[in-house]
Amino acid sequence: MDPFIPLTAALMGLLAMNLRALKAFDELVEAVWEHHRELWVEHGRPIGTFWRPEDPDVTLLSSLAARRRLRSGLMRTSPEWLPEDSPVHLKIATYRVTTLLGWGGLALLGLALAIWGVVAG
Repeated sequence: MDPFIPLTAALMGLLAMNLRALKAFDELVEAVWEHHRELWVEHGRPIGTFWRPEDPDVTLLSSLAARRRLRSGLMRTSPEWLPEDSPVHLKIATYRVTTLLGWGGLALLGLALAIWGVVAG
């Protein structure tokens, strides 16, 4: 049986999951920008993948570097300034779960393709 259709469907689902992770991160950064502007500035004025604030002080290179630092930091810990009952915790959880499932699934899909190539070849 040719696994092209199931693997293609899995790939499309995983790509959608990764897009959702990017969107969740954008929503998180936008929430910080709207409600905690001083923390957003303190973190280096990060921008999202699809979201950019209407702020004249945002520079592309420094904001991209701040985004990278914030993304990796959020995968490990929640910000200490965030209250426990904050709805932003749901955005962080969504970002973490979709990122891990999306990239982990792509790694497993790559492994499945490699095994299929060895077995079928």
